[in-house]
Amino acid sequence: MRGYEAALLLDGNDKGDIDAVIKFQNRQNYVKITLKETAGGEFSVIPNAYKALKTYMSINGIKEKRDPAVLSCYEYEYYDTNNTKFMDVFIAIE
Repeated sequence: MRGYEAALLLDGNDKGDIDAVIKFQNRQNYVKITLKETAGGEFSVIPNAYKALKTYMSINGIKEKRDPAVLSCYEYEYYDTNNTKFMDVFIAIE
């Protein structure tokens, strides 16, 4: 793999029933782009989403936050009320 991490948001003090290291991070700002699933059923444009976010950040003078205490980037998949699948791609910023 390429150093991917997975994250699970826990409510309050709930540690869940998982055998994993639990990390906490303070509030963090992110830039976000939303993708709609293509007819083929895959988010094949994910790499381009990261490129688009980094271009946007560069043009607008926004710096990426590189801090081991922060989840530097992540993707969140969900469905709308019409059962259309979406993905939000996030990058941590200063």
